[in-house]
Amino acid sequence: MKVLQVIPGNSINGSLLYSNFIENEIEGLRREGVEIKKFFFISRKSIFGLLNSKSKLEKEINLYKPDLIHVHTGSTTSFLVAISRKKKIPWIVTFGGSELLGNHQPSIKWKVRDKISILLSRISAKLSNGIICVSKNLQAILPNSTLKKSIVIPRGIDIQHFKPINKLEARGLLKINPERQIVIFSLNRKEAVVKNKVLADQVISVLQQKYRIDVSLISLIGYSRDEILLLLNAADALLLTSLHEGSPNIVKEAMACNLPVVSVNCGDVKERLKDVKNSFVHSYDVKSLSESLNDVLNSRTRSNGREILLNQRLDRQSISLQISKFYKEVIDKHKF
Repeated sequence: MKVLQVIPGNSINGSLLYSNFIENEIEGLRREGVEIKKFFFISRKSIFGLLNSKSKLEKEINLYKPDLIHVHTGSTTSFLVAISRKKKIPWIVTFGGSELLGNHQPSIKWKVRDKISILLSRISAKLSNGIICVSKNLQAILPNSTLKKSIVIPRGIDIQHFKPINKLEARGLLKINPERQIVIFSLNRKEAVVKNKVLADQVISVLQQKYRIDVSLISLIGYSRDEILLLLNAADALLLTSLHEGSPNIVKEAMACNLPVVSVNCGDVKERLKDVKNSFVHSYDVKSLSESLNDVLNSRTRSNGREILLNQRLDRQSISLQISKFYKEVIDKHKF
């Protein structure tokens, strides 16, 4: 089975950047025997760039002759694949969150961009041969006509990489004070309004002022994958306050490291943390979130998240099996 994966990427100072979770998924699929070729959609901000990428994609399809095309994220990328491919080649799209839910940026430019992105995503969903949604809330907002060809498959976690290690050892490597309380926040870009850092800062302020806890909030901006592993083991808790999510990887990575999680009820977080000890899910309420986070910090204990993650079969290879099975189903249906 030959699959062409179409991936949104960015070129910065000559280096190609794209999401680690996509590379993680590709590695898992290759281990299942799926032959994969990557095509990067880099020029997405101008008509000329889009047309150039479209032309390159058409050439890649003709040369590689894949059995299936898999597009990561909807909107412009998936729409261009829909109009570029040959009809005899089936294609699927993965929806991860913002392409269907928006980015919640305040400017008019971003609001217009979100409306266009959501429209193109919904059109792409109708034109596709199959849809992977990483969470049930994303599947629920798709057009009714697409539900029969959609499936919910969360992103899998590399449990060989994300695993529990000694907390003091992790803090030593990161040069973090062993006595200070550390809370990880899922912000990965300063401009990511959707992560709702305002609420997170309010929660930390209550901990510092009302509960007199010496606590620091560390945002995951600029850290490598190896450093994130250390942070998840060095920290005392993960705080998630996002306005919306699909299936946030950081929650599953925290579970894999047995890091307690305190979160708002967004995406599939409540489902993931259902049986996880020393972890809590609340509404967007500062009081409830700060009380639970205070309890977690005072307990000074880890969670049983890794056990639950494995029970939910969210390790990379289990997810790769589901995806490769879906690939085969879509290819087989397209033959008739």
